[in-house]
Amino acid sequence: MAVLPSQRIRDAIERRIIQAAEPIGEPQIQPASLDLRLGVRGYELRASFIPGAEYSIEARISHARLALRELDLTTPITLRPGNVYLIELLEHLNLPPDIKARANPRSTTGRADLFARLLCDYSSEFEGVPAGYQGKLYVELVPRTFSIRLQKGTRINQLRFIHGLDSEEDLPVRRQQSLLSVDLTPEAGTRIIGYRARRNAPVLDFDGIACHDRFDYWDPIVMGELRSLVLNPDDFYILRSRERVQLDPVTAAELMPYESSFGEFRVHYAGFLDPGFGYTGGAHGTPVGLEVRARDVPFLVEDGQVMGVVVYFGLEERADKLYGAQIGSAYQRQGIALGKQFRPLTQAE
Repeated sequence: MAVLPSQRIRDAIERRIIQAAEPIGEPQIQPASLDLRLGVRGYELRASFIPGAEYSIEARISHARLALRELDLTTPITLRPGNVYLIELLEHLNLPPDIKARANPRSTTGRADLFARLLCDYSSEFEGVPAGYQGKLYVELVPRTFSIRLQKGTRINQLRFIHGLDSEEDLPVRRQQSLLSVDLTPEAGTRIIGYRARRNAPVLDFDGIACHDRFDYWDPIVMGELRSLVLNPDDFYILRSRERVQLDPVTAAELMPYESSFGEFRVHYAGFLDPGFGYTGGAHGTPVGLEVRARDVPFLVEDGQVMGVVVYFGLEERADKLYGAQIGSAYQRQGIALGKQFRPLTQAE
């Protein structure tokens, strides 16, 4: 069992295993995943839900009277923090019986503190698409800190396709795993060790590139004498890992979310790393961006503390494109990296 690389995803599009209401562009095809696009229709909901084995998405919304209002994404809309939204995607699937799929938010989505989960008809779980599925795809969106502006065509999450069936788990056979710890030393030329999201910030243009001043949305966290950080409950932080990750053309990885044994926090909302991540970023790879939220109580994190687990797994064959600058990847040489909507630090800052 293995993940399909970029050329096999392209082939699946040609064979209409992957279909869409509008043509799928090459920039959507990542080394081992496919970026999915928001469609025209959506809802603001009174609660999150899973449809279950007896209901389609639309039938469950109607039966439980979940919709507060309908959304039209042909023009930009603004999502408000704490509200639940469900949007139909442009892509839909016609999977054969030996291919299933798993979804993750894109890195930019996680860094905007936008909680995103895939749903499909007659499903009893988030983020999973069963083998042989034929039908529409939807994404549930919950902004946590920022008001976020987006529209039809915005790429929020990504789907990876898995060939072969496994009775024990949905992920491919695990090759190895490693621990990730947090780096609380400052970036070169600064005292900054991370950022904390600011509440009541201006509306964030999700599709914008370097269009926002970071300090309108983020408070920098500077190094103190104790080389530690207290995470405040429900605040959102961008930090970085001490370890550097380097993925070759036949290897992908996933950073697994919160484990109770590591502490009272959740790490990483966008956990998939494509082949080539860190591969051209120097001999020692690239740090992983850590998207962190404390849970329930203030929690002390110290430099070098373990924050998560990276699980590595193999592709079906070498990908014909790699994560990096050549395909427009935003985080190949990242340090403490905010989303691509924010302008880089200037020398004066």
